[in-house]
Amino acid sequence: MSSGIHAFRFSLTALFGAVLYAAFGTAAIRFASPLWAGLTMAVTVPILFATILGALFRLGQARAFWTGMAICGWGYLVLVLAPWFEAGVGQFLPTTCILNYAHEKLHAGAPMAFAVDVGVPIVTTTGGGTILTAANGGGNIRIWDSATGLPMTAVRGTGPDHSLVLRTGHALFAVIFGFIGGVTAKWFYLTRAPNGHKAGGE
Repeated sequence: MSSGIHAFRFSLTALFGAVLYAAFGTAAIRFASPLWAGLTMAVTVPILFATILGALFRLGQARAFWTGMAICGWGYLVLVLAPWFEAGVGQFLPTTCILNYAHEKLHAGAPMAFAVDVGVPIVTTTGGGTILTAANGGGNIRIWDSATGLPMTAVRGTGPDHSLVLRTGHALFAVIFGFIGGVTAKWFYLTRAPNGHKAGGE
């Protein structure tokens, strides 16, 4: 049983890496964009390819960990990104619901400015960060996005693109579930029968 408990011990370096990864993931979701999505995939894909190499060339406990991480990490990506699984399974996963909720919150919290032309220079501020600006000339009401300076008819929304939030978040979750799968596989390896350890070269 002590060997099984040992599977759940983590070094200080691992904990620091987890904190760093959480910070990176939070920023990637909060500022979801093609750049952040590309950076996230650039981190996730090499890690998952490395798990395959670890599963092939490591031995004992290390092989169990890398094999579990490869199966769970790649398996999760297939479920959420493969066309034949995305529509039937991926959209109903709890992680997809979490990312949809995060997108709604980011979309609702994005700033938006309203420019109103009434012929006189009047500036009024309302609660929640919404600014009503009246400028000289005309009597039309125009709605602008404060982040881009473009009319709202020219932009898709006030928050990050939904598909970018999903793909960025799913890439982050793939590493998390891969790690969980690796730890679980290592626990199964350490808690099997003693004869199994001998057969595995331990």
